Amino acid sequence: MKELRDRVITVRLTESEYRRLKSTCGADENSISNTVRQTVLEWVGARARRQQNTDALLSQISQRLDVLIGMILDKSTHD
Repeated sequence: MKELRDRVITVRLTESEYRRLKSTCGADENSISNTVRQTVLEWVGARARRQQNTDALLSQISQRLDVLIGMILDKSTHD
């Protein structure tokens, strides 16, 4: 079943911004909505991927710090 698109987001543009957008999308004005939707969703996806990458990197750093702390504590108990 196809999901219904029933949410509307309004974006205000200057006349020059609108002309640039329209020229990028082509002559069919319906493509403006499709282009904006696709662009926004790609941006959201990229942002989510960056956050996941950051979370994974922080997890790796934390694990490595735990290993280093363990090594330091082991060394200090043997000295």
